[in-house]
Amino acid sequence: MEGLVETIDGLAIQYWMLWAMAIVVGFATWNIWTGKHHQ
Repeated sequence: MEGLVETIDGLAIQYWMLWAMAIVVGFATWNIWTGKHHQ
């Protein structure tokens, strides 16, 4: 049972890291795109 909890925790951390990376990349891309559009 403890191993299962550790596995779920590991997956949750990877999931949130993917979300954080996606948000950062998306935000940077949006910033660059809008920055180019306003010039």
